[in-house]
Amino acid sequence: DSGNPCFAGTAAYHDATWQVTGAGNSIGNNMQFTGKPVQGDVSIVAKIENNSLSSATSGLMIRESLSANTNFVSINLYNNGTLNSRFNAGAGYTHHRPQTPWWLKIERIGHRVFTFHSHDGVNWTNNSLFLANLPLDTYIGLYTISNNTSSLNTATFSQVAITNTNASGAPQINSAPVANAVAGADFNY
Repeated sequence: DSGNPCFAGTAAYHDATWQVTGAGNSIGNNMQFTGKPVQGDVSIVAKIENNSLSSATSGLMIRESLSANTNFVSINLYNNGTLNSRFNAGAGYTHHRPQTPWWLKIERIGHRVFTFHSHDGVNWTNNSLFLANLPLDTYIGLYTISNNTSSLNTATFSQVAITNTNASGAPQINSAPVANAVAGADFNY
């Protein structure tokens, strides 16, 4: 949980889907966020299959820290058929008619953070570009809010993929691990 979302949230992974359950009424500040630490350029793609509450908002987010009131960029799918992107409290471009199931994507390259959406996960539309002065080390992941202080929403995400060229905590290889390897060469893991 981030901030004070009224009820504790949960996240569970089973059969290639994430179920993120949370309350709250403020994207970025009072919500359930499930993510991982990353470093540098990164992207996340996910398909939102559904929300259990008609009042819910769910989406993807990259954030400076796990604390409330931190800098973040999000792409948000509202259950009323509205999709928008945000950098902190401000909004980016709003698109109408997307409904679950719907694909979302965030891509960070340096200080540029792009948000995209798609009906099929193949053909993507750029929703926004933010020049966000986020630190090198950030968190990226899934979130949900119920927009209802007395209920929890359960958002189901599938096809979740995070690509991070500089994985946080990546090993530093200084010597050749096998006879034909070259010290200092790229290491794939």
